[in-house]
Amino acid sequence: MDAFARDLLAVFAAHASQTFAWLVLPNHYHALVEAPDILGLLCELGKLHGCT
Repeated sequence: MDAFARDLLAVFAAHASQTFAWLVLPNHYHALVEAPDILGLLCELGKLHGCT
């Protein structure tokens, strides 16, 4: 698993109560998650994007 996918899953594990599906493609990704704190999840995803 590449580093981005690993880091993405770590964000989901920390901020989503359930991850139903995810897919990483060369230029984008899709994810279906249940997140009680959506703003917290979006903030962490923004930080992840800032690092890539």
